[in-house]
Amino acid sequence: MSVGQIYSEIGGNLMRVSYRVVSAVALAVAATAVWSFQASATDGIPGFYKKNGKAWYNHVTTDNSSVYVTYRLHDGAERTVCLPAGAHVLGPAEEITSAWYAGKPVGTG
Repeated sequence: MSVGQIYSEIGGNLMRVSYRVVSAVALAVAATAVWSFQASATDGIPGFYKKNGKAWYNHVTTDNSSVYVTYRLHDGAERTVCLPAGAHVLGPAEEITSAWYAGKPVGTG
């Protein structure tokens, strides 16, 4: 094997290793960014709030239950949705004026 062939072989292996390392690092950074966005989206705020142009409802629970939440639109209409634990976007902040806990689904406690 010539020096050029050895260099090509080593270079190719290093490129494959470098690609794998870069891919692993990129995946880790992306996962951290998603987690950070979810964590920062609620800022630990329970219930209804507005942030970044969106109306949110954060259902905080220790039993992983779902709840009914009613929200009022700017025109006075009301909508009720069933939400699992966690923070949920209800819609654009300019369209929703308020939201509140409206009970648990039947048979869930």
